[in-house]
Amino acid sequence: MDVPTFSPETLLRRLDQLLQGARPPRLWIACSGGLDSTVLAHALVRGAHGRPWALVYVDHGLHPDAPRWGQAVANLADRLGIPCERLAVTVTPAGAGLEAAARAARYRAFASLLAPGEALLTAHHADDQVETVLLRILRGTGLDGLAGMPERRPLGVGTLLRPLLPWPRAALRAYAQATGLAWIDDPANDDRDLDRNYLRHDILPRLAERFPVHTSLLRLAEHARHASEQGREARAAALRAALGADGRSLETAVLAGDRGAALALLGDWFAHLGLPPPSLDQRRRILDEVVGARPDAQPVLRLGGHCLRRHRGRMYLTPAAAPPAGGLWDWDPARPLDLPGLGTLRAEAVTGEGLRRLPGPWQVRLRAGGERIDLGGGRRPLKKILQERGIPPWERARLPLVFHRGELVAVPGVGVDRAFRAIPGNPAWRLVWTPRQ
Repeated sequence: MDVPTFSPETLLRRLDQLLQGARPPRLWIACSGGLDSTVLAHALVRGAHGRPWALVYVDHGLHPDAPRWGQAVANLADRLGIPCERLAVTVTPAGAGLEAAARAARYRAFASLLAPGEALLTAHHADDQVETVLLRILRGTGLDGLAGMPERRPLGVGTLLRPLLPWPRAALRAYAQATGLAWIDDPANDDRDLDRNYLRHDILPRLAERFPVHTSLLRLAEHARHASEQGREARAAALRAALGADGRSLETAVLAGDRGAALALLGDWFAHLGLPPPSLDQRRRILDEVVGARPDAQPVLRLGGHCLRRHRGRMYLTPAAAPPAGGLWDWDPARPLDLPGLGTLRAEAVTGEGLRRLPGPWQVRLRAGGERIDLGGGRRPLKKILQERGIPPWERARLPLVFHRGELVAVPGVGVDRAFRAIPGNPAWRLVWTPRQ
């Protein structure tokens, strides 16, 4: 496999290929301050300074030096002349372990950050791909897993791009040394208790003494990717047909036929939700314990930090944690509101149909019971409206309710009270609720 010499020019050409002619309103670069992401940020901005770049740093709250690392990323952004966003997340280890929990929390934060059409660039490179493929082989992956990390995939309302995948870590280190870059070495990268580090430091170097392991695994990933792509259109069509109007729930009837197709569709569904696919054993449990449960049952299957549930012939993936009791938040509609453990509420400025733009105070809270709203035909109990809309009970408890001066005026995805709707042609807010996966 021929790989071009790494430079800002070759990197930008690769990025343009991944963008496929799109012009994102903002290009976010995920930066930890380490070698790989520092090189990615420097080479991109140096090669095309006029593009809408911004850095984003995620503090997982797992290391005492994380604030210092975040400041280093902010300083890098200042030197490059671009904005920087710092996000703090809470990592709750579950069955998959701390590393997987941190990754899931990080990507949830990234997904909530992206506005429609924006792109997030991560610094995964060829050596990361080799490690990923080997890890998946050892865990008994299927064809899609053998394909490794995709260079492009949806993420929230935007896109995730990995433009460094063609280049090995050595090429990035050579660039950093040639340009005099400084970077942070995270001591966690030397922790052999983590599977990836164990392979990187102890196993792959020994395999490379006898076999062309990097070349072979990258070639294997390429073959698997081509084979997987052959059936992608048919699988994508099947997934689109099975998805609910919310774009998240899945019709269980399509999983009751061919078991092999059902196992593949479950992997596609998790990828659509921006989550790592479940293992083959977990997918079998989903089919047996959720899809195959008796018709009158309300099955619940916990997978790590999520629960799979079935309701009215559809399957839902929800956070395992219960919603906070008595949650109440002050809100400025001009700014996104993050509801811890629940999701993110945004108010998009539009003209025409939507919520009237009124002076505050605005508040957001969860259901307490007894709420009423007029969506047409008079004020009715919100509980009854949610039941009629077919919203599952566990989602009703997690829906944010928008109040203006103490009065319920809107429920995202459900409707706006008739007395608070904008006059056609006038400024309005369109409420967008992105639940946490």
